[in-house]
Amino acid sequence: MDTIRVEPSATLATRVRPPHLRRDLVSRPRLLERLDEGAGHDQTLVSAPAGYGKTTLLAEWAASMGRPVAWLALAETDADPAVLRAEAAASLGRIASDASAALVLDGYERVAGTAAESAIAELVRGRRAGLQLVVAGRVEPRALVRDAVAIRAPELRMTDVEAAELLHRALGGSLAAREVERRIERCDGVPAALRAATETEAEEPADGLTEPELSLLRLLTDGFTSREIAHELELSPYAVDARTRAVYRKLGVSSRVGAVARAHEFGVG
Repeated sequence: MDTIRVEPSATLATRVRPPHLRRDLVSRPRLLERLDEGAGHDQTLVSAPAGYGKTTLLAEWAASMGRPVAWLALAETDADPAVLRAEAAASLGRIASDASAALVLDGYERVAGTAAESAIAELVRGRRAGLQLVVAGRVEPRALVRDAVAIRAPELRMTDVEAAELLHRALGGSLAAREVERRIERCDGVPAALRAATETEAEEPADGLTEPELSLLRLLTDGFTSREIAHELELSPYAVDARTRAVYRKLGVSSRVGAVARAHEFGVG
């Protein structure tokens, strides 16, 4: 019988690279160490609702590791096991064949409850010696591997020290200590909530931009791709495109280069 060759999806090229790291990233060494611990286990799981910094943590880990990391941001098309296998193989093919490499599958919720779960189980059982498999998403696999290192919402919440550093980097020393404590308590350590709390501090939006538009402009300035912006802001690609056009229109520019230049004029970024 002839073997049917399955090609990875057309969007794969944009999904096999970790997202850019924010310039105001707050490093989280305690969680990076937990991820490192997963190297000796069958699977590493990072699971929490949206806004807990799962992808950001894994991107920092990938950038700081001294070993190769293959990355695959899962898409709905990966619900087909054949497509998932082909794309995982393509992602692994981008890195050196190293016994201590890692493969990150980010966005598990996009394939949860589909036949792709069996393909991921096969990856766990059939992975080459030394390959660390990391699965991240808003939901967990129904059949969790017994020998797994799991990082969940309670661990992903920022400590008071991490939260204070995030607020300080975003706002400088403009907040009184009691106000810092109040915002940390209100946001319960959720990274996205803390970052949103810093964006409400702006007194005069640059050139009439709304706070959501300013958030997008900051990411444009940091070099994020449209896909990465959609993930970071939890927007559809269409919504990112529409908001980007609104930003360009208000800034009087027609390209990212022009928007970034204007952002520097305003001190945004």
